[in-house]
Amino acid sequence: MFRLELGDGRTEEAHGELVVSDGAPNYVIHLYDDFPSQARGIESLFEQNQEVQKYRLLHARTEDGWLTFVDSSLAGYRRQWGGGKLSRRTYRPRLILKATTLLHEDELAVSKATVQFWGQDRWAQWSKWTTEGKTAHNEEIKVTRHPLPPVAASYRGVDISLSDASPYVFIGGGQTKVTLTQSCAFRIAFPEAVPVDEFITEWLAPLGFLVATGIKSAAGVDIMWLGNDNWKEDESGKPIGKNLRAYLNNPERLDSEDELDPVQFLHKMRQFDFAKQLPLVIDAWKAHRVTLEQYLEWIHRKPASIVSQLSYMAQLVESFDRSLSPDPAVPDELVVLGDKAAELFRGAEELAHLSKNAKQAVVESTRPTLSQRLKRLDNETGKVVSKALGGGQWKAYVPLVRNSVAHGLPSSGFFSKNRIPLELSVDILEMLFEARLLVMFGFDKAQVAQMMTKDNPYWDSRVARITEHMQHFETFKAYAPNVEVEAEANTEATNVAAEPSEPGDAVDDSGASTPPQAEDASEASAVSEPPRTADAPLAKESPAVADVPQATDALQGTGASEVSGSPAVADASDASAVSSAPESHHTADLEGRT
Repeated sequence: MFRLELGDGRTEEAHGELVVSDGAPNYVIHLYDDFPSQARGIESLFEQNQEVQKYRLLHARTEDGWLTFVDSSLAGYRRQWGGGKLSRRTYRPRLILKATTLLHEDELAVSKATVQFWGQDRWAQWSKWTTEGKTAHNEEIKVTRHPLPPVAASYRGVDISLSDASPYVFIGGGQTKVTLTQSCAFRIAFPEAVPVDEFITEWLAPLGFLVATGIKSAAGVDIMWLGNDNWKEDESGKPIGKNLRAYLNNPERLDSEDELDPVQFLHKMRQFDFAKQLPLVIDAWKAHRVTLEQYLEWIHRKPASIVSQLSYMAQLVESFDRSLSPDPAVPDELVVLGDKAAELFRGAEELAHLSKNAKQAVVESTRPTLSQRLKRLDNETGKVVSKALGGGQWKAYVPLVRNSVAHGLPSSGFFSKNRIPLELSVDILEMLFEARLLVMFGFDKAQVAQMMTKDNPYWDSRVARITEHMQHFETFKAYAPNVEVEAEANTEATNVAAEPSEPGDAVDDSGASTPPQAEDASEASAVSEPPRTADAPLAKESPAVADVPQATDALQGTGASEVSGSPAVADASDASAVSSAPESHHTADLEGRT
């Protein structure tokens, strides 16, 4: 039976079921219409004109006690034949708490928590063993587990630590306990209890984001225990006295623990100054959450097609730069100039219908172009991407490709035969985004270069794939009509201040150090002066698609995911689906040591 609190002290009950699945979603509630006739509150759920979308609290009695469902949102319904009254409503709870008693609205607060995320142990590299005694003539070995010291940080009075949570088995009548594996857990202690909504969005989410960006895969909640010293039994009024098991609906798990490859991780816990950098990660999540959630979607499941991947990643990078460096307010004098431009257009009969466009063009002229945003992000990372690729021409090539695809320009026909520029653009944008992400996490430019290059065994091969096929950008540029090339090169109207360049940061095509001005010039010429070769038409219109040179076999049979060094996308279904977090064999151990 499910129980609904009506808010005036009354409660009603209805039949229903909780469905737990290994697939997506993990947990759903089905409420049925065979309820007592006096239960008017629940009966109203099934009337045709009822539009209740969410229930703050639902309770269900089980053999082990009570389940409290928090923020159950409507996920589906079933009508009787003929389109009349609803016979079933399906809800998806945000949080489930398991206790010997039910929890009320005023008790939905947390003062301590213990959490483990998917892939967390791999990211933390929480394992330290030594093996002794095994030789060719001696099969007896001695395995020693070395305890790992916890790491801790404080953020606005809240203590957050990463400490041992290894499970134990007992042998010899319970006299000896043996650790078979090593694992860790985040432990959070609040000076005062915080609402569960705040706990999930402001504390749990940034920790999950930290782990997910490290393993470059979804990091759902594997195990979670929540505690509050003020929780009491309904009948006796005594404190519950222990932490409660909590369940969340997770994203679908696409990579098991064994499938995660540490050499492909963006970062690892040992690279962090935990006390110093964890607050920076939390601040970054709070300040840029909208953009960072899009990156979580990207690493969870990329769009299926390379065209969609490019559109998504270009928008993500642009959004990231805009969030990090908000566009300045339009100055009043520019608004005045916009009005004058509109007035001039209205004075010419053949241009009058464009007067609004003229004003908008003047007002928007201060907005940075994508090329300028890429340059700013590259500067902020110590130009790790430009140094790897032997120059900054990519900052002109990538926007040209993106604009062609995003706006359906005539040059987009090029990609029906040669998709290599799309694949290279996606890879470059992802590298740039991740480098800037590390800077935001508090790593300096030298550390970012170390983590992206020397600490990443795949870096050299990834860069080699890009530089080897860089000429395909030139082929596309030569194919594009002059009007497209000139439009992308026209950045003189903007008033974005140039980002400072550090000595030695700029590189030319050969990889040699050059003054920053020289690099800027090479970036501009990469777009503004298309070479006049046999493949570069002088006409204003694009040649027929049949004239596009066929891509070489070097990248045939590989998607963008393979070019970028990440696994191919096998399934393009809804990324919002979620999967189950099964009970762990060391649940009791986590509870006892929170």
